[in-house]
Amino acid sequence: MSVSTRALDNVDEQLRTEVAAQAFIWATQNGLLYGAGGDYPSSMLVHAPMSLLPTPLPRDAYEKGVALTEICNKLTDAISKDEPYLRETLAEVCQSDPFTAKLMEIFESSREEAAKYDAALGILSGVVHKTEAELHRSGHIIIHPKGVGNRVCSLSDTCWDEVLTL
Repeated sequence: MSVSTRALDNVDEQLRTEVAAQAFIWATQNGLLYGAGGDYPSSMLVHAPMSLLPTPLPRDAYEKGVALTEICNKLTDAISKDEPYLRETLAEVCQSDPFTAKLMEIFESSREEAAKYDAALGILSGVVHKTEAELHRSGHIIIHPKGVGNRVCSLSDTCWDEVLTL
């Protein structure tokens, strides 16, 4: 569903406050949270930044994103085909992350079969970037942007469906 920013012109402050409260509740119930960091206790969580309406993106920022996409795709492809690097980088992550461990298990078990074909099993799903593995070693939480992005889209649809039925 697409809601223009003009939709807020007809929404009173009380309803805006209610929608914001519902969005925060939804974020909490659906894992759209991360550690507050700083001087806050390690158990304190805050919701990820979000917008319930489409946010304008300047043309030059969009074009930079498009240009970076090709570079990132090439890097992702190269990393996904570098078996020694994957094993070394993911060894510690696999010990504590069952999802990544299962991906590596599939990767290892399919190597012989995959060698018969001109194809590669791409296990790169946002968790194998070297920087993320380094974050893991330092005790930081790894956030998967794709998952967060999907959650935010679902949040927007959920909240606006409720508003439009009022």
